[in-house]
Amino acid sequence: MADDLHEEAESTDRGPSGASFVSGVLIGALAGAALAMIFAPQTGEETRDLLYAKARETSERVRDTAEDVSVTASAAATAAATGVGAKVGDVIGDVSAGAGDLYSRGKQIVDEARARVDAAVVDGKAAAAQARTTLEETN
Repeated sequence: MADDLHEEAESTDRGPSGASFVSGVLIGALAGAALAMIFAPQTGEETRDLLYAKARETSERVRDTAEDVSVTASAAATAAATGVGAKVGDVIGDVSAGAGDLYSRGKQIVDEARARVDAAVVDGKAAAAQARTTLEETN
């Protein structure tokens, strides 16, 4: 189980997360927009139109990326829940089997103790009857 957790931690450390990717896209878009304004040979209105178009394009990319991250996260959560459900089922099965064994063993111990007590009662009654007979004969 510890190995599973270690492998899971390693797999999450292998690449950028969705949030860092989106942040990278936004920072890249802002840097590109700033450079475009500095080196733009167009008029101010043309530059604003270009920036608006790039902002819309970046917004669509971010939306698509967020949707992809959401789908991936949902699939991972479903897979994890399925795995947990299977493990819980295994544990319940093991506990049920153990409980059944424990119940059987407990019942056996109680039955053996009851048999010993019954035998002791019978032996006690026999000893009492013997003692009574002995006392009656001596009197």
